[in-house]
Order: sequence, then structure tokens, then C-alpha cells
Amino acid sequence: KTKKTRCRFFNKVTISESLVTKECIDPEYKKLILNEINWYNYVSDQGYQFAPGIFSDKPLVIGKIEGKHPDTIEPSGKVIDSCIRSLKSLHLLDSKEPNYGDIIEVYIEKTIDRVKAVASFLPIDKEFIFINDKSYFNPFYGLKKEKEFSNIKDYLIQTQDNFVPIHGDSTFSNILYTNNKDESYLI
Repeated sequence: KTKKTRCRFFNKVTISESLVTKECIDPEYKKLILNEINWYNYVSDQGYQFAPGIFSDKPLVIGKIEGKHPDTIEPSGKVIDSCIRSLKSLHLLDSKEPNYGDIIEVYIEKTIDRVKAVASFLPIDKEFIFINDKSYFNPFYGLKKEKEFSNIKDYLIQTQDNFVPIHGDSTFSNILYTNNKDESYLI
């Protein structure tokens, strides 16, 4: 019997009786698995209980969690509450002063770069864009772009809380819910 995995195209995942081995098969994405290894090591060192144990980082070998992705089971408040508990617990592990350079890089520069990469597919040359039949000002339009992103930058800096550990991709495909313990594990 072959077990389906939700594995990205640049990874190879092997599941055994009690362990999961994950290897990057495309060198272009090696940094992502290194970030993942660093995350597992960090949360493990902090005593975080809602992640599988790490057994090796060359290749990445973690403990197998017997659970299901939340989107594959009957929706319930119990499952969502469990996911939220796991995330809150992660966010309480540590706290640091915000780094405004990182904020600008992640929320503004990265966004602009990603939009530029697909600009030919988007209506960014129009002053207004329509989403679900509603008209919205296009922040990427012409000369107003600089002013809009300056306003966004100011807002981000004024409203920033301390940095806390995050998962980075806490979608249901990266969460396993264990019905027997009513716990959600971040993977």
C-alpha cells in the first residue's frame, strides 16, 4: 500500500514505521530545507511540544506523527482550537525587538519583486482593479506606487509588535491533528 504525501516537487519524503525522512532533490531549493532544519532544531531546543522530534539533519529525519491534516477530517471547533493552541504555544517561546529592515524586506521589497515577476499577467497598468466585481485602487499603478508603499511602510513600523517564532507556512497541509490526544503538530 502506497501512502500519499503532500510533498513539494523539490523534496523527496520517505515514511517508515516511526520516522519520516525528507530530502531536497533540487539544489535550487536547498535553502528551504536548511531553514526547515533550523526551525526544527530551534523549537526542539526551546522545548516546543507540538512538533515532531528531530533525529538527524543530514538528511532531515523526524519522528512520524500519527495524525491527519485538518482539511481531510470533519470540520470542528475542537480541531481549530487545537491548531490555535499549537500556534499560540509556538509564539510564546520567545520574543525579540522588531527589526525594521526585515519588515521592509519581507512585506514591501519581497512583495514588489514577486509582483514584478508576474507583472505581464496582472492588470498593474490600470488605476483600479476589480476583485469580485468591486473596484479597488491599484497600489502598483504609476507614480502613486511610491506614495502608497511609503504609507504602508510607515503603517508597518508604527504598528509592529515584537517578533516571535513563527512556522512560516502554517497551512493545513503542514499540520497534523491527532484525534486521540486532541493535539495539532506543526510539520
